[in-house]
Parts: sequence; structure tokens; C-alpha cells
Amino acid sequence: MLEINFHHLTVFHAVARNLSFSRAAEQLYISQPALSRQVQELEKAVGARVFHRQGKRISLTDAGRRVYDYAQRLLDLTDELEQAIGELEDVARGHLRLVASSTTGVYVLPAFLGLFRGRYPEIEISLHVSNSQQAAAAMVQDGYHLGFVSMEIEAPGLQWQTLGTDELVIASRPDHPFVHGTVPVEELFGEAFLLREPGSGTRRCLEREMERLGVRPRRVLEMGSTEAIKRGLAAGLGISAIPKRALTEEEARGSLGLVKVEGMDLRRPLGILTRKGSRLPPAALAFSAALQKSGT
Repeated sequence: MLEINFHHLTVFHAVARNLSFSRAAEQLYISQPALSRQVQELEKAVGARVFHRQGKRISLTDAGRRVYDYAQRLLDLTDELEQAIGELEDVARGHLRLVASSTTGVYVLPAFLGLFRGRYPEIEISLHVSNSQQAAAAMVQDGYHLGFVSMEIEAPGLQWQTLGTDELVIASRPDHPFVHGTVPVEELFGEAFLLREPGSGTRRCLEREMERLGVRPRRVLEMGSTEAIKRGLAAGLGISAIPKRALTEEEARGSLGLVKVEGMDLRRPLGILTRKGSRLPPAALAFSAALQKSGT
């Protein structure tokens, strides 16, 4: 088994990179005789000559080229290790820029952000909330570190990773006749339907299910946020599909009721978007790992 001194490898690497003992000695701030001795020690350890010497000119032997390749890899790994240790220290600082769809940005992330902030109080956090397609566009155009969306998105320059699942439910005022009992799909879509704007993950999930079932609502009222839709439902404007997470308070108060529908499947994925080829800062890596570990 070879017993190679790492410092000897570093010295050899400098000589091989410069193809000069004198320049390598200057760069390493050691004497040329001392440098030569260390190269000789390396040759003794590997059992082969690593340089051809022709007067003042040197070149790598076949063994020297092999040793140089491994020395380069080891030095690269050392640099990575140093950077990784430094990043552990940097996790507790920095600025974390997040963008999210309304479901994740309003009903998923805030509680977790509170826990994360308690652990890393010095990290500055900004969260921009929009719909899923706008969040994806902002990832590309505005350089957010992480995006959280409520539909699977394929876009140039972005990478999707599943975070968890979400479910939409059909809701209306508690005195609506559909709230009591199970409703056929065809009868459901005969009612006025409140929809989110195009680009919303909630709307896309509902549209895919309507396409699967071959139904369309007869009347549509478009609104730009889940909160606006909930107020519209409470005002008796119709029915809608809403993230189940968004109805906790209204169900508890009895201000909105759920409608059971035959044969509808309104489950959807929640996911994290990152930019391809972009190295995440330590704070973003820690946030993403902790959120996925939480099983949100």
C-alpha cells in the first residue's frame, strides 16, 4: 500500500504545473533543494520516476502524468471540503429570496418560515406571492433562490422537485343545497363557478379534471386570489374549487361548507423550483432540506 505524503503531492503538483523547479519553489516559498528532496521522496513512495530531466528542462513521465491527474483530483476535493466547511458557517447568515404560488405562499410556508427564522434569526427572508406560472417566470427573470408552486411546471432553465401533495375541495355557502348530500358532476357544473385567473395552479388542476370528465361550467366569474373567491362564496356568488388548506378557519366558523361530488379527483402536487446550473446559497439549501424533511 502506498504511503504518500499530501504535502509531497502538493509540491509535485506545483512543479508539474510549471514544469520548472525554480518557479515552483518561488510560488511555494521554499528553497529549490528542499523542493527537489520532496519530489524525490514522492518518487520513492510511488516507486517510479515522475519527471524526465534534460538539463534545465523537465517533462512528465507516464507515471508522472498519472500522479498529476490524481493530485489534481485530490486538490480539487480539498478545495470543495474547505468550501463546504465555510458554507456550514455561512448558513446562519445571508438573504433568502423565495417566490411562491398563493397556496404555498399563504397556507404552507408562513408557519414553516416562523420555525426556520427561530433557528436562523440572522437570515434575511423575502417572500413574493403570485400564481404558479408567475412564480416560475420570476425564478428565471428575477433570480429568486427557490420557487414553490402548486402544479408541475416544465420550463427552460428550471428544475422541478416534488415537495408534497395538496387537495382541492368544492365549497359554497353553508345554506347552498349542494352542501347537504352528494352531487353528480353534471349538476355541479350547471351552477355559477368562481375561478382563479389563468396561470393559477388551482385553476389548472380544476381544468384538467373537467377535461377528463368532459364537463364545463355554464357560468364563470374570474377572481384573482383564493381569499377573493372565499368572500365571493360567502356572498352567495356560486361555488368553487379551493385548496383544502385554505378553508380551515371558514369550516370552523361554519361560514363555508363542503360539497361532495361523484367521481372527481382534485389532488395535485406541490413542488420546489430551482434554476438549473445555479448553485444555491447555504441558507437556501438549509431551507429546502428542512422543508422537505418536515413532510409538508
